[in-house]
Amino acid sequence: MRLPWRLQNGLSKAGLAARYALAATRSTEHREIHIHFAVGFHGWSGGSEAIADVANMLSRSCQVSFQAGPFSHFNHWLLPSVSRTSALKDADLYIVDRALEGHTLRAIKARGKPVIASIHGGPDNLHGLAAENAFTVFEYADVCQFVAGHQAEAFAAVAENRIVIPNLSSNLGKARTQAPSGRRCIGLVGNFVEPRKNLTGALEALSGTDVDSVVVWGNAPSLPHDPRVQMKGFGPDKQDIFDSFDVFLSLSLAENLPLVVLQALSAGLPCVLSDIPAHRQFADCPGVWLVGDGGQAAVAACLTAALDGKDGLAADIRAFWRAHYSPDVVECGWRRLVDSMLKSTAAISPIA
Repeated sequence: MRLPWRLQNGLSKAGLAARYALAATRSTEHREIHIHFAVGFHGWSGGSEAIADVANMLSRSCQVSFQAGPFSHFNHWLLPSVSRTSALKDADLYIVDRALEGHTLRAIKARGKPVIASIHGGPDNLHGLAAENAFTVFEYADVCQFVAGHQAEAFAAVAENRIVIPNLSSNLGKARTQAPSGRRCIGLVGNFVEPRKNLTGALEALSGTDVDSVVVWGNAPSLPHDPRVQMKGFGPDKQDIFDSFDVFLSLSLAENLPLVVLQALSAGLPCVLSDIPAHRQFADCPGVWLVGDGGQAAVAACLTAALDGKDGLAADIRAFWRAHYSPDVVECGWRRLVDSMLKSTAAISPIA
């Protein structure tokens, strides 16, 4: 039974407040290094979840505090090992986002400690920021962390010291269940209310294919009448989502580092992707097809090849993910960055 939205909203807020209270009152184990997170955008986004993942990861070896109120969406993602606070704390290192207000950035800079700006989205993704404040963070950050090379280059004019560390993604290949024999199912995952996700284009491209079924996970304004298409909505279990289809399809018009692609690769799933800068970083992965201007016929041909070869590609796809995007790779990048910042901000050279 689906609860009325007002009741759902109330229960969600109560759950957020309970998690906040638990983390705010939990005593933090004494650790030598204290890292404080201060962000300006507390809404629901992939970038917010990625920043929370970094805080959780660093809390395994450092004292980590996060400036967030009881109804912040960050309480959905942050572990109890990350303490919550409403005030700016003294710390050895600060991690901020692009949306943080100028007065808080000035207060942090006045403390004379290194500052990392974790940047998610492109120059035009403002998350409610006024245009005149869109690049303020770059005046205060010692180093800017980006999630992809093409994204870092887009900010080259304003971010002098740039480093690329991808987002964390779960290993969905460990517990992947065996797909039914002969199944030929295509999966789409995302917030399809956003026009850039191009759900209409993807479904139109599927109309002329011989796939058995199409599952759409996420939020979608409407779906065409096609008995093969199943709308699944949002699912809490990523394993269930990526076990439900055989090939991942995204014809998105713009991305930075699409987490859903990383998750599909970790599960060993072939991917048919639009030929955009964010997807070209996966071009060397076996089992990834980039679709240019060939239209529906090109998409259909790539999907057929992916479905036909899916069983023999899984191991190589997972190996590519482990080498470039596994939690070990991401954690190593962040620990090297933090260690270098604490020793000397001058030790970090701008990337080419």
